[in-house]
Amino acid sequence: MAGVGIDLLGAMNYPHQLGLLTAWSLGIAQDVLYGTPFGQHALGLTLVVFLVFNLATAVETISVVAAVFSTIGHLWFSAVGAFMAEQLIGHAP
Repeated sequence: MAGVGIDLLGAMNYPHQLGLLTAWSLGIAQDVLYGTPFGQHALGLTLVVFLVFNLATAVETISVVAAVFSTIGHLWFSAVGAFMAEQLIGHAP
């Protein structure tokens, strides 16, 4: 199971250096070491790393979109707050 943690860590932090081939290779090595049916761990690790790649891209996109909407919301509330304060206090002479 050490291969799973190492490969997932690599997939999240170094997506261009470690990829699906590394996941498949570690899975084959685990199959040989544990004596499990050939390809069982390889398929599992490859699918998990593939999902990690896709979700990491989605999370990065969501982060950018959230930052944009947060900035727009902050500017809008600042403008509304300034308008309301101006209406309550009145215009300065």
